[in-house]
Order: sequence, then C-alpha cells, then structure tokens
Amino acid sequence: MKPCIGKTKTGKPCRAAAGPGGLCYFHANPENAKTLGQIGGMKNRKFTGIDMQVPDNITAADLCKLEVQVVRGLLSGDIPAREATAVAQMFNLLHRHLPTADLEKRIALLEEASGLVSMPTDESEPHVAEHDAHESTIHRYALLTQRQRKYPTTKVDNEKTDDKTARG
Repeated sequence: MKPCIGKTKTGKPCRAAAGPGGLCYFHANPENAKTLGQIGGMKNRKFTGIDMQVPDNITAADLCKLEVQVVRGLLSGDIPAREATAVAQMFNLLHRHLPTADLEKRIALLEEASGLVSMPTDESEPHVAEHDAHESTIHRYALLTQRQRKYPTTKVDNEKTDDKTARG
C-alpha cells in the first residue's frame, strides 16, 4: 500500500495508508476528523457525580429507593453505565453490611436498656465507660457460669454435673 500524500500539522508526510484518491480517510474527509475525535474524547470524559440524597442512618428501604433513582438515571441517560455499575457495587456492599449493623445497633440498645452497659453521655468520661464495661464483663461471666451449671452444653460439662449429682 502506498502512504498518504497529505501532510500532518507539523508538516511531516502522513504515514497512513492511502485510499483511492491517494489520500488517507482523514485527509480526504477533513470535516469528519473533528467529529470522530470528539466522539473519542467524549468516551474518555470523567463523570462529575450523581446528585442523590443519602440518609445518614440508611435502611434497606432507603437503599431500594436509591437503587430506583440510579436505574432511572441510567435509563434516562443522566448516569453513564460505567458509573451506574460502580454505584450498584456500592449498594451491594451496603446490602451485605446492613444486617450486621442493624444487629449491633439492636444489641447496644438491649444492653443499655438492661443496664448491663451504660454508655457515657460525654466523650470526656471514658473512665465511666471503661468501668461499666468491666462490670458488665464480670456480670456476663457470672450469668454464663450459672447457666452452664444449670444447662451443661459439652460432654465435659455433662460429666461434671453427673459427678455432682451422683455424689450429692
């Protein structure tokens, strides 16, 4: 194939393959070169972000509403597919962690309500939380050992209780 007879912007000979008229596609159709370059540049554009209202304490219901917003944005063309995929991955991560976070929150509320752990009202009182945590641990251990005596859970525990009942 013969090279194009056209010149580059720097004045050097064009190294592209020549078409039927002796010029490459871009030298034969200079008006299309700009349009094709813009299309390529649009693909490399960085996405500026999605304007979504995300609540601080997100629930599964809130997450479903956000997913619907992303799907609508994707279908309307406001959100590119690549960004919608990234957001969907983040939603999947949140879906996996929501049950654990919910359980932790519920346990903390139950502990606070039962009086086993009293949370300090001010961060300037860490010694209160430390003391309460220590007392709570001792209380839990005492409850656990009482339960194990009443309801043995392992073979060794069963043997211990059998020995005590045989002697007593």
